[in-house]
Amino acid sequence: MEEKHCDSLADLEARVSDLKNELNSKVNCSGLSVTAPLFRGHASNTWKLETTLERYTNREFSVDEYSELLWALAPKISAVTGRKWKVKREDFTGETRHLYE
Repeated sequence: MEEKHCDSLADLEARVSDLKNELNSKVNCSGLSVTAPLFRGHASNTWKLETTLERYTNREFSVDEYSELLWALAPKISAVTGRKWKVKREDFTGETRHLYE
C-alpha cells in the first residue's frame, strides 16, 4: 500500500485524476478487468492506513502473503456468506499480479 499526502483539494483532485489515467492505461494495455482504487480518509492524520489484517496482527503483509491468506479463507467466507468468490486465482499470480500492487 502506498500512502500519498495532499496539501490541498486541488492537489487531491490532481492525484485522483492521475490514478484514474493510470488505471485506464492498465486496462487498455492488458485487456484485463482492473478494480477501481479505493479512497479512504481518517478522523486523524496520525492514524495509519492499514488493512484489517494488518491492524489485528500488527505486521505488514506482501501482496503474495495477503492473496494466499485470502485464498485459504475463501471457502470459509463462502460458507458463511452463502456467496461465491468470483475472482480467479490466476488474477493474483504470475504476470497479472503487478496490476494489483
